[in-house]
Amino acid sequence: MRKQLYWMTMAGFVVAAAGCANQRQNVRRASVGEISSVRHVGIQPAVGADMELGERTKAKVAAATTVKILASILGGGYQTQPGSRSGPPPEGYTQTDNHATVFAAQEADSFKSPTSAMAEAINRKMKANGITVAPQSPYSLTVKGEVWGLDYDKFSEKDDYRLYYDVEVDLTDANKQMIRTYDCQGVTQDKRGLDDWEANDKAAVKKDAAVIGDICADKALASMDLIQSANAGAAATATSSSTTAGKSSG
Repeated sequence: MRKQLYWMTMAGFVVAAAGCANQRQNVRRASVGEISSVRHVGIQPAVGADMELGERTKAKVAAATTVKILASILGGGYQTQPGSRSGPPPEGYTQTDNHATVFAAQEADSFKSPTSAMAEAINRKMKANGITVAPQSPYSLTVKGEVWGLDYDKFSEKDDYRLYYDVEVDLTDANKQMIRTYDCQGVTQDKRGLDDWEANDKAAVKKDAAVIGDICADKALASMDLIQSANAGAAATATSSSTTAGKSSG
């Protein structure tokens, strides 16, 4: 069964946990031997549509809380407290600073969310690790975004908004049967004021989206036994670097 997100369920960011659990029951988990065959037969290029960034702002919560308090006074005195959190996630925050990715610096502007970044990173990493990427392959990878938004840590602090994400990738066979699936979720270490996140056409959001997509691509490919985790980022980054160098010298 798929785990719940660490963070609080927010308006607009509701995760359908029951539906996801049912979907997991339909996975025919392929053996390592079958996955080895998949590597040689080939996989269609991964695809993933961008998600719109959601925001849970303090102003919205304060307004909603005011309504609840008024209702509670009229209806029996129930009290509610806005903006409480229970600390960092058990696995720690996602580090997005100084993380080498398969993308050139200017490419980050093209990603609005981790879904499209993860799909592109997967394709580059598969090629760099000797996996055939072919449109006519019977196997396909689909990246789906479930959560992408800004939320705050504490109601009393100013510059404390973090990015929350939940991105899933499914590997399916010729019969459209899922044979492997991976769910990548987390919270960024990067913490800023809401205005900082939204400045320059959300440049900071796009930068972190590219990094998260790259990190999730490594984890997904390794979890599916398509590549070894130690080789995932290194091979793809080396390929990206040599390509960039070649363009520079040309």
